[in-house]
Amino acid sequence: EKQQKVYVYQCTESVLEVTGKVNAISLDGCKKTALIFDSCVSGVELINCSSCKVQVKGSCMTFTVDKCSGTQLILNRDCLAAEVISAKSSELNIVVPGEKENDEFKEFAIPEQFVSKWDKDGGKWVTESMAHTG
Repeated sequence: EKQQKVYVYQCTESVLEVTGKVNAISLDGCKKTALIFDSCVSGVELINCSSCKVQVKGSCMTFTVDKCSGTQLILNRDCLAAEVISAKSSELNIVVPGEKENDEFKEFAIPEQFVSKWDKDGGKWVTESMAHTG
């Protein structure tokens, strides 16, 4: 139900499906776990997880990924305006649908390294994501 929260702790090599609309979902310390859910009001949070996948079938506007590695978020058209907050995470990829209904999904890597430089004209530090070109 909308007021209920789902908390999953140290789940390993599992596929979890949450049906209906819930308030929040948290995965904590999970490994090789897939989460598929309908809708979430406040958001989905992954903490200290590795090799986890999250797929939303309905709506969710906030995803928080903290101290995780190998995370894949699979969004649908209703979630393209979602906010993804990540900290101390590596190998975070977000999969989104193509432009048209029958187009293939596209995967985007979220930067995990940043470069900060002093802007003497603006008098402040400016931080940009590290671009690897080759």
